[in-house]
Amino acid sequence: MSSRLKFLFALYRWGEDLLGGAELLHRRLAFELLELGHEVEVWTTTGHKFEHFAHWGERWTEFHAAGDTLDNGIKVRRFPMRPQSKLLMGIFAKALQFEWERHAVEVDPRRLFLTPERILLGPDWHEAESAGEGLARRWSWARSSVFLAPGGRESLLTINGYTPRPQQLQLRCAGPDTREVVKRQAVDQHFSIQVTVPATREAVVLQLRAEGAFRPPKDFRELGVLVSDIFLDTGEASYGANMWIDARPLARDSALVARAAKRPPASGMLFDYLRGPNSPALQRALARESRNRDVIFTANLPWRLFDPPKVTRGGAIRTIMPLMHLGDSYYYWSHYFDAMRGADLNLAINQASGETLFKEIGAKSAFIGPPIWPDERLTRLETKRANSKNMPVVVFTLSRKTGEKRYMEIAASVGRLRAAGLPLVMIGAGPDADGAPLPEGCRWLGRLSEDELVEAWANAHIFVLMSESESFGMVIVEAWHAGLPVVVNRRCRAAASLVEHDVDGYVVSPGGELDSALELLAEDAGLRARLAAAGRRRARQEFVRGAAGKRFVQAVEPLVRERRK
Repeated sequence: MSSRLKFLFALYRWGEDLLGGAELLHRRLAFELLELGHEVEVWTTTGHKFEHFAHWGERWTEFHAAGDTLDNGIKVRRFPMRPQSKLLMGIFAKALQFEWERHAVEVDPRRLFLTPERILLGPDWHEAESAGEGLARRWSWARSSVFLAPGGRESLLTINGYTPRPQQLQLRCAGPDTREVVKRQAVDQHFSIQVTVPATREAVVLQLRAEGAFRPPKDFRELGVLVSDIFLDTGEASYGANMWIDARPLARDSALVARAAKRPPASGMLFDYLRGPNSPALQRALARESRNRDVIFTANLPWRLFDPPKVTRGGAIRTIMPLMHLGDSYYYWSHYFDAMRGADLNLAINQASGETLFKEIGAKSAFIGPPIWPDERLTRLETKRANSKNMPVVVFTLSRKTGEKRYMEIAASVGRLRAAGLPLVMIGAGPDADGAPLPEGCRWLGRLSEDELVEAWANAHIFVLMSESESFGMVIVEAWHAGLPVVVNRRCRAAASLVEHDVDGYVVSPGGELDSALELLAEDAGLRARLAAAGRRRARQEFVRGAAGKRFVQAVEPLVRERRK
């Protein structure tokens, strides 16, 4: 190593007791650099915990005192944060929700939903969202509508869909020359709701509304329901509009970046304010003292820390590690792309980011991956696992128990295979965020201690992660270190770019492909061993303590030398 570098980490919070994956990543990377002999300092805010009161908003409270402390050899400087008004945040969150829905995916429904023009979607549907094997349309406000042509006959309209939580749906059906029909129905999970359309030759407008859409949601999945198909039966014929569509064109970075560009700058300002914590004192200090460091590092929010003008000689190399979930429009904002383009280097946490997103927006990048510190006990699990041949095959998953992690896809596959006679069980671990019940043969352990987690890894045979939205998927590498074959969702680009199909795991879609993969692995211990061994070899080569820090230094050293000239 040619020189000792001075790193400054500018982060929204810092602490040994923080449990979030992003905070763990920041902390480990900082200590890896310290162990490599570099100087590391952390500038952060006095915030620590927050109230997640809306999908857009995190209301932070003061926790630490402002000033300097020492954390195991790293100097930590905390800056005061600007107070947040809950009333203002509620107003801003609702304004941003309206703005977001105005710039939903612009798709001509007549091109997507080929029908004999008896059913036509109005222009006011929310953006497309993946679900199961395809994509559905969500309604999120009282204006979502369907135009029907019953042809002079009383007809039966059937709407099928899915909702992640119990709620009340309202269907209001009215035409210019007929009575109004209003139907309300309580629904939960997969649902089918029917309404009788009056006989009329004029177009009938059906309006749909899900209760609770008015308030700023904590999760966009609370905004309404997913609709999979609509059928209109006139008695003479049945007309259908299948609302599943190909998700790939809408999830491309080019489409998401273009959609972000349509949002006005005020949307980004509202988003930054709502996410917080805001510390003008920290921003001023960065603008004033950045020349005294070799490298400034920041991840997540607020990326506006990089507002100070870029220097051409002297000063710090500015790096960003965007912990974005590729393909999730929530993370795509034009002012963040401007920050990425303005940074000297973007640190890709997964291979897919550098190959797609950074190339799309014209930002410089280098892959360093996440700092992974495997528990040494994971390397001694093979013997214990081999002694449990006569026990059911354990399918293990590790995540927050929320709908976005798609854990129910795993449970459904296990249920289908159990019904076919395979001795499978599913065990899940992680915070039980939704409290939803699990089917027979599936159990959720909740948050585990380190010892309990090692025990869970020891008793597992297959690791599955069906989440569609991850910044990397550190649990996949942990599974490799534990000697397990992995199965991941092909819709999650970060995970799919990490796993090599049929070499160190399987990359599948939920449903039939997942069933087939689990069946093969459950019935063939040799196949499990082959995939697990390949994954473990790779994990030991690329994802051990210090590896990410070394890749970081290798990426920035040439830039620092050039800046010093």
